Amino acid sequence: MMAPWKAWALAAVTALSGCKAAQRAGALKANPALAADDVATPWKLPVYEPSSRVQEDDVICGARFDVDAAGKPLSAKALAQRDEIMQLLALAVVVKDWEFKEKAPRRGHNIGGVIVGPDWKPVWWERNSNKATCNGTQHGETRMMVSYLNKVQTSTLRCHQIFTSLEPCAMCSGMMTLQSIRRTVYGETDFDFGKALERLHMRLDKRNGSFVAKVANAAHAWVVSAKPATEDQKPEYITEVDGQAVPEDVATPFPRSPTSVVSGSEFRAALDQEQYLAEVATKVNPGVGLMSVVDYLLTDGTRTGDECVPDVLGVKGDNALPGNEAILRAAALGKAGKLGCAKKVYLGAEFALQNFAAYIAARKDPLSFTMKDGKIDPQSGTPLAAPVLDRARGVELPGTLLPENQAVYQAAVDFYNNEVTDFYLPLDDHIAAAGKPEKLAAMKREAAAKFVASCRVVDGLKGLPPTQ
Repeated sequence: MMAPWKAWALAAVTALSGCKAAQRAGALKANPALAADDVATPWKLPVYEPSSRVQEDDVICGARFDVDAAGKPLSAKALAQRDEIMQLLALAVVVKDWEFKEKAPRRGHNIGGVIVGPDWKPVWWERNSNKATCNGTQHGETRMMVSYLNKVQTSTLRCHQIFTSLEPCAMCSGMMTLQSIRRTVYGETDFDFGKALERLHMRLDKRNGSFVAKVANAAHAWVVSAKPATEDQKPEYITEVDGQAVPEDVATPFPRSPTSVVSGSEFRAALDQEQYLAEVATKVNPGVGLMSVVDYLLTDGTRTGDECVPDVLGVKGDNALPGNEAILRAAALGKAGKLGCAKKVYLGAEFALQNFAAYIAARKDPLSFTMKDGKIDPQSGTPLAAPVLDRARGVELPGTLLPENQAVYQAAVDFYNNEVTDFYLPLDDHIAAAGKPEKLAAMKREAAAKFVASCRVVDGLKGLPPTQ
């Protein structure tokens, strides 16, 4: 007979599973502001705001660093192109050491990115390594910040930006906030655990309405309105730009939290579309669990040429799922189109980075590329039907490499070719070998020995007393 507490736990888990499914279904609904027929169409990709409210440090750092060589403010198009270059770099970092389900040993999830310095030059990179370290906190963004801080021996990353392949989780968002990261730009939406930064931007009284929250909010509003006369009286989070106090509408209970930006790149659009459709497709059969973003990011797609047969649905076995695959295949291929091409899209981003000027002159649908000798066939791809709009900047992405961005682009390519490895690096090794190609070559020969041999599985429920 099952112990009472175990029966209760099983019932609770079952109920929570239903809640999670309901929450996920809610997260997958289209924006209510869209047309009613979009809301009623489960295959329609949700449309989110392209950017959070611009945050205080973003305003301050932008005024100082978003300028050309002559000190003049950069245009929105120039800034949009810099965002595009760094986002392609973040995706390329991930695909340079792509994980697949059968790989052993595994480094971690196919997630990573780069830190970009105040001058718009990349300074550091990392990838998720939670399996190699047996440590679930080893997300790409946390590893980036911790190791770079150790490398440069500073206590804050103010005016730095993070370009990450996937929308950051609550843990990484919290660290970005405490490190005063200026902006975080992500190349794929996380429909499960996303919008963590936006939640940090919420006013305290809107989150819980408690007396303490209201008092804190009132005190914050008083400080903003009072504008203390002397510098030593002014709190560190009340700053000025060109002598003008930063407007109160960019101040938050977490004033150092970064502006959160959805990449305007067509590669982000392709990844979002595929991942979203994969999640919806796996819901058509009650016997199949909901697909997560990390499952989708294990799919290859390069093995099947331009067809991109949905590995994600078990057709090719990369991520075989229980249940009626025939129903899933019919649903996916009949309504969703191409699924399971994550690696090919990432390879397309790497190709676009390395051939940037030629690529942006004739942009292609990332899902339409075909493979040749394990790489993107440069002659393949269907031209996009319309210009790509960076909704966060409010401009179309340029079709030429702008003169003011040439040095930034070259820095990104050089960083990728010279600093980013195609193997797992422990953080200490990364710090020791940065800028030293000969050390990196030696470390590659020893890379396999750096993985933790095995991870213990700890069941936190064992030995707990029955719930009263």
